[in-house]
Amino acid sequence: MLKSHLQSFFRWLKLWGKTSDRAQVERLLPLLEQPHGVPGQITWRGNPLHYLDGPSVYYQLAEIYVAGVHDFDHSEHSTPCRILDVGGNIGLASIRLRERFPDADITTFEADPTLAKVLQKNLHAFGDRDTKVIAAAAWRADGKIGFRSSGGDDGSIDHSSSDQVEAVDLGRYLYSTVDYLKIDIEGAEFEVLPHLASTGALQRVNRLGIEIHHWNLPTPPRFHELFQILVDAGFNYRILSSTLNPADIWRHKAECNSQLFLAAWKDDPHPS
Repeated sequence: MLKSHLQSFFRWLKLWGKTSDRAQVERLLPLLEQPHGVPGQITWRGNPLHYLDGPSVYYQLAEIYVAGVHDFDHSEHSTPCRILDVGGNIGLASIRLRERFPDADITTFEADPTLAKVLQKNLHAFGDRDTKVIAAAAWRADGKIGFRSSGGDDGSIDHSSSDQVEAVDLGRYLYSTVDYLKIDIEGAEFEVLPHLASTGALQRVNRLGIEIHHWNLPTPPRFHELFQILVDAGFNYRILSSTLNPADIWRHKAECNSQLFLAAWKDDPHPS
């Protein structure tokens, strides 16, 4: 099953990859052999990059630098863009966005306290002291919330957990135009996105890159709910499918997790 996932993943890289970045990522292939939850450090772009989970950082590098999932175009605007990186993990998306938009106003949110410290360390290692780090879960209200930490890239809000982290109302940070809202919050998007829509905050977002998750629950996926919210808010969108092998889905059905990356934009954006 792992072999089929990797074969599908590498086919995707060949379609979407940029040669130089792909070669750098492929040299880091041994990260996939590391046990989950083992911290370490690699060199990326000539800088030290700290991580808590080897396989997770490999896939993030491939998605962000090879596939370019966050490489939107802002050339039609003369003003610096405003970016919210929600679910910052170790900071790779923010680092990439800072590379592309040096003058951008970037705020990144990370719920896992340990990851938030690594994120801050990585930003500083890459010379970025301008990005604002919010060490809290992006949610629909301020307060405390249960959180399940995995040590990798799939820690998530868990109301049954006795481990509590700070939570902030994400809508409060959408007080003005957001040129790009990146969301990767491991299932909490089904609570946060409807909240942003109901409060009108989503209207101030011009572009959205969101990873949508459905864990191996017996209930059908609710992806369509978020699609409809985005359409109602005036977004066009396209989907990058997950790398699941179709044969595995038919064999295992509800045991398969499902996720996809959705890029959304407004053809008539809110003025920056």
